[in-house]
Amino acid sequence: MNLYRVGVKLFCDRGGEIPLVEFIPVFHRWIQTRAIEGLLIDVADYSHIPEGPGIVLVAHEGNLAVDEARGRRGLLYYTKRPSSQSLDRLLSETTAHLARAAAVLAADEELAGRLTFSGSELEVFSND
Repeated sequence: MNLYRVGVKLFCDRGGEIPLVEFIPVFHRWIQTRAIEGLLIDVADYSHIPEGPGIVLVAHEGNLAVDEARGRRGLLYYTKRPSSQSLDRLLSETTAHLARAAAVLAADEELAGRLTFSGSELEVFSND
């Protein structure tokens, strides 16, 4: 069995106090401006679920989310398309995509420098 639904979560250093709904217009703007790579499709609001998936930016290749699972806010990206890549290559590319998205999100003018990611801890998971 080949794993292809892999994800990586980067935890917030600062930004846990930002209301989740503030990420909705940011992600909608990303779709309009193609702020990150990939076919960005829609934004889903799960902010009503305690310790849930938060705000999800749905894309063809994978989903990006401001996530609050287990009470820890972070940005996660998980792939959802079959890949012929080796697992180490897939994890490397998934992590790189997440890092680029985190940099764009942390620099976003609407968040006014209130969001930072330490990068000292990652969570890796598989949905396969």
